[in-house]
Amino acid sequence: MGSTYFTGQFYVMIFMQQVAKIDLQTSYGLMAIGLVIGAPAFIFFGWLSDRIGRKWLMMTGLVLSALCYRPMFSSLLEAANPQLVAATRSAPVTVHADTTSKACQFGLAAALLSSHGDHSKPCVQAKKLLIGSGVNFSYASPIDGHAVSMTVNGRTIAGYDAAAYRKALADAGYPAKADPAKVSSAYIVFLLVVMTVIVAMVYGPVASFLVEVFPANIRYTALSFPYHIGAGIFGGFLPFFATYLSLAVGDVFAGLWYPVVICTVVAVIGSIVLPNRPSIEADH
Repeated sequence: MGSTYFTGQFYVMIFMQQVAKIDLQTSYGLMAIGLVIGAPAFIFFGWLSDRIGRKWLMMTGLVLSALCYRPMFSSLLEAANPQLVAATRSAPVTVHADTTSKACQFGLAAALLSSHGDHSKPCVQAKKLLIGSGVNFSYASPIDGHAVSMTVNGRTIAGYDAAAYRKALADAGYPAKADPAKVSSAYIVFLLVVMTVIVAMVYGPVASFLVEVFPANIRYTALSFPYHIGAGIFGGFLPFFATYLSLAVGDVFAGLWYPVVICTVVAVIGSIVLPNRPSIEADH
C-alpha cells in the first residue's frame, strides 16, 4: 500500500520535475492545488468504510492504481510537455551499447546509489542524461571502439559527450524544459486529484482496518510492523527502483511497473485472505 501512496503523492512530483521538465515552483503549486482539492477524499472513504467495510475499498484502490497509473502518467506528460512527446514520436533516440556488459548493467545500480554518480562508465552516464531529460530510447548494437553512442534524427554521436548529446537532442526538437504557455495546468490538476482520490481509497480506511485486525494486547506492535514495512521499505524504495527500471529499459514510464506489480500482488492476496469486517477481541 505504501507504493500507492508514494507513487500518487511523491513520485509524481519527481516525474513532473525531472521527466516532464516543469519548473519547480509550478510543479509544487499544481501539486498543492491537487492535494487541497483531493484531501477530503480521505475523510470520505474513512467514513464510507465504517458503513460498507474497509477491505473492498482498499482492494479497489489498489486495482485502480495498477490499471490507471500508466495511462495517467502518460496523459500527465502530454499535458505538461507536448513538445517533448512530439519529439519522442518524430525523432526517436537510439543508444548503441552492449547491454550485457558489466559497465552498462551493474554500473547502473552503483551510479544510483552514489551521491556523486559513476563518471567512469560512459554507458551509465549516457542513459542517465537521456532519462533525466525525459527522453525515451531503444537499444542497438555498439559501434566499434565506443562503449556507448547515440543516434537521433539520423545523426550519430560516437562515444559519450554530454554537450554534444544535448545539442543533438535540441536540434531534433527535444525541449530543455516545458514551455509554460503550453502546460495544461487544469488537466494536470485534474489528474493529480484523481491520483489523490485513488490513494485515499487505500489510506482512508487503512488505519482503522489495522486497528481492527489485531487484539489490544499486541495491537501497537502488530500494526506498526506491517505498516512501516509497506511505507518504509516498499514505498521508500520506489524512487530508486523506478529510476533503475527507467534507465535499464530506456523508457521514462518503465519505473511505474514497480508500483503496478506490487499493487496487483497485494490486491490479489488481500482479496483472498483479508477479512472485510474482522472480528476483534474486546479491549480490557
